[in-house]
Amino acid sequence: MTSCTGSPTLDWLLYEAPAIRDTGLLLQEFCERLQSQGVPVARGLAIIPALHPLYFGTAYIWRGSGAIERRRGLWENRDAPEYQDSPIREVIDNGADALRRRLVGPKAQLDYPVLVEFRDEGLTDYALFGLSFSSGRRSAISFATREEGGFPEEALAQIDRLMPILTRLIEIHSLRATAVNLLDTYVGHDAGARILSGQIRRGMSESLNAAIWYCDLRDFTAMSEKVGREQIVASLDSYFETMAAAVQESGGEILKFIGDAMLAIFPVDDEGARAATLKALAASAMAEHGMAALNERRAADGLPALDYGLSLHIGEVMYGNIGAADRLDFTVIGPAVNLASRVEALCRITGRRPLMTEAFRAIAEVEAEPMGRFSLRGVSEEQEVFSPLQLPVPEPVA
Repeated sequence: MTSCTGSPTLDWLLYEAPAIRDTGLLLQEFCERLQSQGVPVARGLAIIPALHPLYFGTAYIWRGSGAIERRRGLWENRDAPEYQDSPIREVIDNGADALRRRLVGPKAQLDYPVLVEFRDEGLTDYALFGLSFSSGRRSAISFATREEGGFPEEALAQIDRLMPILTRLIEIHSLRATAVNLLDTYVGHDAGARILSGQIRRGMSESLNAAIWYCDLRDFTAMSEKVGREQIVASLDSYFETMAAAVQESGGEILKFIGDAMLAIFPVDDEGARAATLKALAASAMAEHGMAALNERRAADGLPALDYGLSLHIGEVMYGNIGAADRLDFTVIGPAVNLASRVEALCRITGRRPLMTEAFRAIAEVEAEPMGRFSLRGVSEEQEVFSPLQLPVPEPVA
């Protein structure tokens, strides 16, 4: 392609780089193109800020060869010396446009601990640029060299001229990462991926077979009347965290939190229906051990134990967009979901958990004790429920 700007790297940023969807690959190719134009880049780092409950952003590091390194920064790490005493904080938090530090020679200025590390790695010069997004949020990108005399002034001027275009591309990546993070956090990974792929219209749904998990915290209303709001929220968070970890680590998908209840599915895939039921049973075992450990910690803190009910069923569900024209929920519905929720209520009557439906028990092929037949609200026929005689011992516990 004939150059339109006189700069091959600028042409690439304008016409080809927008098709790159991975920030690490964008950073890698940008640095390699700088090298091809005589800019002696040996290390590059780009930071993508995030809206995420656990992470404030992701760092992408290019070291001249090998795979791009990706590091997620936890929110609590922002208070750590590694961030507070870093040059990156100067551009992200304090608004500096750029920062340059010579790492060797008479003009060396090693006023941040990380610069000493760079010098010890053989780097000679370090340049950091602040990236201002249209939303007001800020990010950063840095480059370092091993060149004996550091970066030539014209090389840094060349990078600086490219920054406005690169900033817009990184902002696009940041916006997409934000969308993915928010969807993963609020609707789950699979549902989020479906929404991003365009499944956003009301009525867009599909039928799928899945093992269904429905758990509910016991005596939550009575507990909420006795303790303060902060303790209630903390109790719910610890309970849901235990349940969510069990489901996700066993291959399930959390669909929603309903007050103090949680609905999840283990889709039937190429491994078959029995594999889905065994994943659900493995998650049940992890939840049981997790809640036991949680209640031990609560007892040590003088807090009451948390009790819960759990039901497991398998069947066909409708999975997709349901709701008003401009306010949708991506979830599962159907008689199978209703049955799972009704069976969970029997945990209080039988004193056992998890309770399995006959359909689930037959597919899982596990030894189970019959708990009786019950008439359930909204279910036309009586249902026999079972309690497994033994749950698998989770690997971490074993």
